[in-house]
Amino acid sequence: MSDELTATVGGLLNYAVSADRTASHWTNFFGKLDRPNDSSKVKAYVLEKIKAQLCDPTFADALANKESEAARAATTKNITELRAKVAAIAKPYKVFTEDELKCL
Repeated sequence: MSDELTATVGGLLNYAVSADRTASHWTNFFGKLDRPNDSSKVKAYVLEKIKAQLCDPTFADALANKESEAARAATTKNITELRAKVAAIAKPYKVFTEDELKCL
């Protein structure tokens, strides 16, 4: 699913990168659901959305419910690789640092 992840994360990052320059031409972004109402808040919104997925607190529950140490290790590896892949996708956009994308 590397291509799908790249397209999805890249799409979000494009909003963050271009909001200041292009948001005045956006016709279907602002004012929906929890989206911000102005371009100055788009970057923070995008970071929040990406981190909500990467740092999902239910990951701990999923790990705790694994039946074996091997299953926990495999899941931990998958989560770590997902986070690394998103950081790699984000790097050329130069909109968020690796530290900003890290889970605390």
